Amino acid sequence: MKKTTILLSLILVLFKGFTQSDKTWYNLAVKGGFGNSIFFTSNYSGDANVQYNYFTPSYFWGFDGGVVFAGGFGLGLEYSFQKGGQEYEINGIGGKYTKVLQVYTDDVLFLIRAFDEGFGFFEIGPKLSMVKKINDANSNNGNLIANTIDNYSDKYISIMFGFGIPAYQGDLFDFTIGLRAGYSIMNIMKDEEYPINDLFFNKVTANYPSYSTTNPFFAQITFRFDWHIGIKGSKNKWD
Repeated sequence: MKKTTILLSLILVLFKGFTQSDKTWYNLAVKGGFGNSIFFTSNYSGDANVQYNYFTPSYFWGFDGGVVFAGGFGLGLEYSFQKGGQEYEINGIGGKYTKVLQVYTDDVLFLIRAFDEGFGFFEIGPKLSMVKKINDANSNNGNLIANTIDNYSDKYISIMFGFGIPAYQGDLFDFTIGLRAGYSIMNIMKDEEYPINDLFFNKVTANYPSYSTTNPFFAQITFRFDWHIGIKGSKNKWD
């Protein structure tokens, strides 16, 4: 409870600092970014036979529509396509090998934003990810399991937050560079499946005390191109 109170207080302070705009405008955006992803599973953190690659690549691209009200408070809706995953170095049956998991999702985000015309924006909101494709490859035998996607949940929800700073600001167009990160509050596996459960790793020998959920995390550098399609009380102009 204490941590939640501190987080909410921090968000309120940030939002109060982003309240300089006296206009209301609507915008469309094209956006994208790249970074890393991590599949957090507590059992693996204490398993000497499994080593994480904490810089497994991820990327996304998509579209965003929103409104910023006078006072700097804004709402946005994003639809995007993301690739994440996890790479492991595993000491398994027959020796060491590399496992690479790639998860492709269609994502819908509802975002609450605090905006300052000269500084940029801060945003936070839920992200619904719908799993579309899974690639599961081992270095010793290529693609291992054809129906890997059957071990994953159809969808999961993450909490995403980010911020952006304008690299260019014009009358009708902005280009913004920022950072965003998110953590899934839901397990992406189902039926007590482990991400590395395959023919070459015997999870029984790892002596896991119980089943552990798998929660993805991502952190990305973002690029955003905005078109201000209308400003209330004006004719598509800032002034």
